[in-house]
Amino acid sequence: MYHKIRNAMHQFDTNNLMTGLVRVNDETMYSYLRYKSENWHQVEQPIHVATSEDEMGNKQYLKIKVCPRLQAPVRSYATTTSDFLMKHVVPEARNTAIVNGGRFGIRRRTREMFNICYHAEKYLSGTYRGIGSKYLQVYLDEFTYIYNHKGNTIFNWLLRDCVTHQTITYPTLTCTPSRRSTKRSRSPEVAAKIG
Repeated sequence: MYHKIRNAMHQFDTNNLMTGLVRVNDETMYSYLRYKSENWHQVEQPIHVATSEDEMGNKQYLKIKVCPRLQAPVRSYATTTSDFLMKHVVPEARNTAIVNGGRFGIRRRTREMFNICYHAEKYLSGTYRGIGSKYLQVYLDEFTYIYNHKGNTIFNWLLRDCVTHQTITYPTLTCTPSRRSTKRSRSPEVAAKIG
Protein backbone atom coordinates (compact mmCIF):
# COMPACT_ATOMS: atom_id res chain seq x y z
CA MET A 1 0.00 0.00 0.00
CA TYR A 2 2.79 2.41 0.89
CA HIS A 3 4.35 1.83 -2.53
CA LYS A 4 1.16 3.13 -4.12
CA ILE A 5 1.26 6.22 -1.91
CA ARG A 6 4.93 6.79 -2.78
CA ASN A 7 4.06 6.39 -6.45
CA ALA A 8 1.44 9.15 -6.14
CA MET A 9 4.08 11.35 -4.44
CA HIS A 10 6.52 10.60 -7.27
CA GLN A 11 3.95 11.44 -9.97
CA PHE A 12 3.04 14.69 -8.19
CA ASP A 13 6.71 15.69 -8.13
CA THR A 14 7.26 14.69 -11.75
CA ASN A 15 4.22 16.60 -13.02
CA ASN A 16 5.04 19.89 -11.21
CA LEU A 17 7.71 21.97 -12.92
CA MET A 18 9.67 24.58 -11.00
CA THR A 19 8.93 28.28 -11.61
CA GLY A 20 10.37 31.59 -10.43
CA LEU A 21 14.02 31.91 -9.43
CA VAL A 22 15.48 28.40 -9.42
CA ARG A 23 18.69 27.53 -7.57
CA VAL A 24 20.36 24.21 -8.37
CA ASN A 25 23.24 22.54 -6.49
CA ASP A 26 24.95 19.25 -7.19
CA GLU A 27 25.42 17.37 -3.94
CA THR A 28 26.22 13.84 -2.78
CA MET A 29 23.93 11.50 -0.84
CA TYR A 30 25.62 9.58 1.98
CA SER A 31 28.77 11.71 1.71
CA TYR A 32 29.07 11.69 5.51
CA LEU A 33 31.12 8.51 5.12
CA ARG A 34 34.17 10.71 4.49
CA TYR A 35 35.47 8.43 1.81
CA LYS A 36 38.87 9.83 0.76
CA SER A 37 39.15 8.77 -2.85
CA GLU A 38 38.53 10.16 -6.34
CA ASN A 39 36.28 7.20 -7.11
CA TRP A 40 32.74 6.89 -5.83
CA HIS A 41 32.05 4.76 -2.78
CA GLN A 42 29.38 2.15 -3.58
CA VAL A 43 26.74 3.87 -1.38
CA GLU A 44 27.45 7.45 -2.47
CA GLN A 45 25.12 8.90 -5.07
CA PRO A 46 25.37 12.25 -6.89
CA ILE A 47 22.12 14.26 -6.77
CA HIS A 48 20.73 17.63 -7.83
CA VAL A 49 19.04 19.71 -5.13
CA ALA A 50 16.92 22.61 -6.40
CA THR A 51 14.70 25.21 -4.77
CA SER A 52 12.47 27.80 -6.38
CA GLU A 53 11.59 31.23 -5.00
CA ASP A 54 8.95 33.80 -5.89
CA GLU A 55 9.65 37.52 -6.48
CA MET A 56 9.62 38.20 -2.73
CA GLY A 57 12.26 35.54 -2.01
CA ASN A 58 9.82 33.08 -0.41
CA LYS A 59 10.57 29.42 -0.97
CA GLN A 60 8.03 27.75 -3.24
CA TYR A 61 9.20 24.29 -4.12
CA LEU A 62 12.00 21.76 -3.53
CA LYS A 63 13.16 19.00 -5.86
CA ILE A 64 15.89 16.42 -5.28
CA LYS A 65 16.77 14.24 -8.26
CA VAL A 66 19.31 11.43 -8.53
CA CYS A 67 22.02 12.12 -11.09
CA PRO A 68 23.32 9.14 -13.08
CA ARG A 69 26.90 8.28 -12.20
CA LEU A 70 27.67 8.17 -15.91
CA GLN A 71 27.57 11.97 -15.86
CA ALA A 72 30.11 12.04 -13.02
CA PRO A 73 32.37 8.97 -13.30
CA VAL A 74 34.79 10.44 -10.75
CA ARG A 75 33.80 12.40 -7.63
CA SER A 76 35.63 15.58 -8.60
CA TYR A 77 33.67 15.97 -11.86
CA ALA A 78 30.85 18.44 -11.66
CA THR A 79 27.67 16.96 -13.03
CA THR A 80 25.79 18.72 -15.78
CA THR A 81 22.52 20.37 -14.84
CA SER A 82 21.18 20.81 -18.37
CA ASP A 83 19.11 17.59 -18.22
CA PHE A 84 17.71 18.61 -14.84
CA LEU A 85 16.73 22.05 -16.11
CA MET A 86 15.06 20.61 -19.23
CA LYS A 87 12.99 18.04 -17.30
CA HIS A 88 12.07 19.89 -14.11
CA VAL A 89 12.03 23.66 -14.78
CA VAL A 90 9.56 25.65 -16.90
CA PRO A 91 11.16 27.11 -20.06
CA GLU A 92 10.79 30.72 -18.86
CA ALA A 93 12.89 30.04 -15.73
CA ARG A 94 15.69 28.01 -17.35
CA ASN A 95 17.70 31.03 -18.48
CA THR A 96 17.63 32.69 -15.06
CA ALA A 97 18.45 29.56 -13.04
CA ILE A 98 21.41 29.86 -10.67
CA VAL A 99 23.63 26.78 -10.74
CA ASN A 100 26.15 26.14 -7.95
CA GLY A 101 28.61 23.28 -7.60
CA GLY A 102 28.67 21.16 -4.51
CA ARG A 103 31.49 18.69 -4.32
CA PHE A 104 34.95 19.57 -3.00
CA GLY A 105 34.44 23.31 -3.49
CA ILE A 106 34.66 23.12 -7.29
CA ARG A 107 32.08 25.90 -7.41
CA ARG A 108 30.37 27.86 -4.67
CA ARG A 109 27.81 25.87 -2.70
CA THR A 110 24.98 27.33 -0.70
CA ARG A 111 24.59 26.38 2.92
CA GLU A 112 20.82 26.01 2.59
CA MET A 113 21.13 23.34 -0.11
CA PHE A 114 23.69 21.48 1.97
CA ASN A 115 21.32 21.53 4.96
CA ILE A 116 18.45 20.19 2.85
CA CYS A 117 20.65 17.34 1.62
CA TYR A 118 21.76 16.66 5.19
CA HIS A 119 18.15 16.48 6.41
CA ALA A 120 17.21 14.18 3.52
CA GLU A 121 20.09 11.84 4.44
CA LYS A 122 19.08 11.97 8.08
CA TYR A 123 15.41 11.25 7.23
CA LEU A 124 16.27 8.27 5.01
CA SER A 125 18.86 6.87 7.40
CA GLY A 126 16.71 7.34 10.49
CA THR A 127 13.41 6.17 9.02
CA TYR A 128 14.52 3.42 6.64
CA ARG A 129 18.12 2.73 7.78
CA GLY A 130 19.40 3.88 4.39
CA ILE A 131 18.16 3.26 0.87
CA GLY A 132 20.01 1.65 -2.03
CA SER A 133 20.46 3.43 -5.33
CA LYS A 134 17.71 1.39 -7.04
CA TYR A 135 14.87 2.97 -5.03
CA LEU A 136 16.59 6.15 -3.85
CA GLN A 137 14.66 8.46 -6.20
CA VAL A 138 11.24 7.30 -4.98
CA TYR A 139 12.22 7.83 -1.34
CA LEU A 140 13.72 11.24 -2.13
CA ASP A 141 10.40 12.15 -3.79
CA GLU A 142 8.68 11.16 -0.55
CA PHE A 143 10.98 13.46 1.42
CA THR A 144 10.42 16.39 -0.97
CA TYR A 145 6.65 15.81 -0.95
CA ILE A 146 6.58 16.05 2.84
CA TYR A 147 8.95 19.06 2.75
CA ASN A 148 6.86 20.89 0.13
CA HIS A 149 3.63 20.33 2.09
CA LYS A 150 4.90 21.17 5.56
CA GLY A 151 2.55 23.40 7.47
CA ASN A 152 -0.42 21.81 5.66
CA THR A 153 -2.49 18.78 6.52
CA ILE A 154 -0.69 16.23 4.39
CA PHE A 155 -3.53 13.69 4.54
CA ASN A 156 -5.79 15.82 2.32
CA TRP A 157 -3.01 16.34 -0.23
CA LEU A 158 -2.16 12.63 -0.25
CA LEU A 159 -5.78 11.64 -0.65
CA ARG A 160 -6.19 14.02 -3.59
CA ASP A 161 -2.99 12.85 -5.28
CA CYS A 162 -3.73 9.16 -4.76
CA VAL A 163 -7.16 9.60 -6.34
CA THR A 164 -6.04 11.74 -9.29
CA HIS A 165 -2.88 9.83 -10.27
CA GLN A 166 -2.72 6.39 -11.82
CA THR A 167 -2.01 3.60 -9.34
CA ILE A 168 0.93 1.25 -9.64
CA THR A 169 0.42 -2.49 -9.86
CA TYR A 170 2.64 -5.11 -8.27
CA PRO A 171 4.03 -6.40 -11.59
CA THR A 172 4.90 -2.83 -12.61
CA LEU A 173 6.53 -2.18 -9.24
CA THR A 174 8.68 -5.31 -9.41
CA CYS A 175 9.23 -5.21 -13.20
CA THR A 176 7.87 -8.74 -13.58
CA PRO A 177 5.06 -10.11 -15.70
CA SER A 178 1.66 -10.57 -14.11
CA ARG A 179 1.46 -13.51 -11.68
CA ARG A 180 -1.58 -14.85 -13.43
CA SER A 181 0.30 -15.15 -16.70
CA THR A 182 3.22 -17.02 -15.08
CA LYS A 183 1.06 -19.75 -13.49
CA ARG A 184 0.85 -22.92 -15.49
CA SER A 185 -2.67 -23.94 -16.31
CA ARG A 186 -3.70 -27.43 -15.28
CA SER A 187 -3.98 -30.03 -17.93
CA PRO A 188 -7.46 -31.57 -18.37
CA GLU A 189 -6.19 -34.92 -16.99
CA VAL A 190 -4.94 -33.36 -13.74
CA ALA A 191 -8.12 -31.29 -13.36
CA ALA A 192 -10.23 -34.46 -13.83
CA LYS A 193 -8.23 -36.33 -11.12
CA ILE A 194 -8.60 -33.44 -8.63
CA GLY A 195 -12.30 -32.81 -9.39
